[in-house]
Amino acid sequence: YVYFYAKFSQPFEKHAIVENGKIIGGANNASGKVVKALVRFAQTTNKPLLVKVGISAVSMANAKANLESGIPGWNFDQVRKDAVKTWEKALSKITVKGGTKEQLRTFYTALYHALLAPYLYSDVNGQYVGMDRKVHTANFNYYTVFSLWDTFRAAHPLYQLIEPGENNDFVKTMLTMYKQEGHLPVWELDGNETWCMIGTHSVSVIADDILHGQPDFSIPEAYQAMKSAVDDTIRGLKAYHKYGYVPDNVESNSVSRTVEDAYTDWCVAQVAKKLGKMADYRKYMKRAENFKNLFNPANGGFLQGKNTKGQWRKNFNPID
Repeated sequence: YVYFYAKFSQPFEKHAIVENGKIIGGANNASGKVVKALVRFAQTTNKPLLVKVGISAVSMANAKANLESGIPGWNFDQVRKDAVKTWEKALSKITVKGGTKEQLRTFYTALYHALLAPYLYSDVNGQYVGMDRKVHTANFNYYTVFSLWDTFRAAHPLYQLIEPGENNDFVKTMLTMYKQEGHLPVWELDGNETWCMIGTHSVSVIADDILHGQPDFSIPEAYQAMKSAVDDTIRGLKAYHKYGYVPDNVESNSVSRTVEDAYTDWCVAQVAKKLGKMADYRKYMKRAENFKNLFNPANGGFLQGKNTKGQWRKNFNPID
């Protein structure tokens, strides 16, 4: 759900609502799947017409509060300058020397893209819609759009280096989702779990923050959330624990699942070691070697899928 609140710099003289293709002049509210609003402004003014819009996942009142907090006035040029200043500060976290003008443009464009998400989801008053679809209030910045299969390898380690405060809030958001939903996010979108892609890569993001960041959350609680994720029995994990790999006749992407699950086990092991839980450390380090169960020296050294009987996948092609 997205609520919005819009303000115009000039009053409009007429308005109507289009409801399911029918124009209802002067109407102030409507409901339906296809609803549009029409407004007409006076044609006698030479001033530019400005529009500003606030959004919220919680309510229209919050959308209005977000708008009034973020853009209280009507100075378009000042808003633009503030945006440039904000991005200049973010992009200046890394200074690059040398290279051509085109290469520098490519680098900073890529950095700009890397900083576009996750998105701030909590409103100016701290309210947000949780994974349980209820309205909560956070005392930190609560985020959304954790496409973790896409971001755990490089984006989040980058955030740990140049945006440690935000990355810490990312982790606190993930742990809050765990408390509300019962599992760490896999590929979260607007307070919903999409179950997109494979693995549970919030585990590695949390581990990185515990080991290399300045976590201001409960590390023992975070560790329990990580263990819950890797010891679960969903999405091929039951077979992974039974066979020491994900069989290709049980789940698709079986080799990738095995490799990523083994890496996640390794991440849990590192946190276990930091906490002095050596029995756990040995347990998860042993599981972290599960990728070796798919190593086939007979095919040139590639990892290769196996079925539940331990038989190699037939007609193997490493670039298939």
